[in-house]
Amino acid sequence: MKDKKHIVKKAIKELPAFKMPDPALWERIEAQLDCESSLKNKLPSFKAPGTVWEKIEKELDKNPKRFLTVKRMQILAAAAVVIVVSALALYGIIKSREAMESQGSETVQITSPVYDPALCENNPDVCKSPAFIDLEKQLGDVKIEINELEKYMKPDDPQLMKYFLRLENTRVEIEKKMVKMLIQS
Repeated sequence: MKDKKHIVKKAIKELPAFKMPDPALWERIEAQLDCESSLKNKLPSFKAPGTVWEKIEKELDKNPKRFLTVKRMQILAAAAVVIVVSALALYGIIKSREAMESQGSETVQITSPVYDPALCENNPDVCKSPAFIDLEKQLGDVKIEINELEKYMKPDDPQLMKYFLRLENTRVEIEKKMVKMLIQS
């Protein structure tokens, strides 16, 4: 904390100094308020007829015919559906978290036909094509990201696990495209 005191002191020195407002400011504010009050006095006033209040009181005294209207029934049904769906989703999240915890330190292994660079020896023309080179670059980027993510993986973090699985699926899809290109040639 001591090493950051100089930063705070420097920031305080750079704050603007307080300046007294213009003395005529309050006079202008008072003049504006006086102008507004004089306009208010010039506006015509309107008085509501006495029967209006009697009609309002009669409407307030009436009892509603039905407590549960169709609209209220629809709202209650929608609320019940939301509650049931939320409960089911919460139950699923809890069960998936329990499953992840029961795995302990085991990691999820995704197996797929892995692209082997040795396959390019038989098909050098395909491997030199721009589309194939682009796929190789994408595969390299995804593998780097997977390796970086594995450093931070914890079995109790569902967000990281979800992202890891998404990256693995992306890697598999890229490798499938590469193998498909090699097979079709």
